[in-house]
Amino acid sequence: MDTNDVTTRVLVNLHGDIRAVNLRVDHLEAHIDTMDANMTTGFDLLGKRIAESETRIGTAILGLEGTLNDVQRMLRPLYERFGIRKPPDH
Repeated sequence: MDTNDVTTRVLVNLHGDIRAVNLRVDHLEAHIDTMDANMTTGFDLLGKRIAESETRIGTAILGLEGTLNDVQRMLRPLYERFGIRKPPDH
């Protein structure tokens, strides 16, 4: 067998292997691009949900403050009637 024949066969095999690796890399890149798009969408949705939660929590805190003020207003006459020290105003 001629050395050139062996070299040619090795080069042909390497060429085929390189094509196979390139196809796998292309497939992997497409998969990564899809994952990137999915993660970006997921993070955007998560950010919106966090913002909505913060708004709901802020609204609830303001409502609680109003309720506490109402309770203090209702209890003030009792404090005065029974001589109990008033809680500090906030």
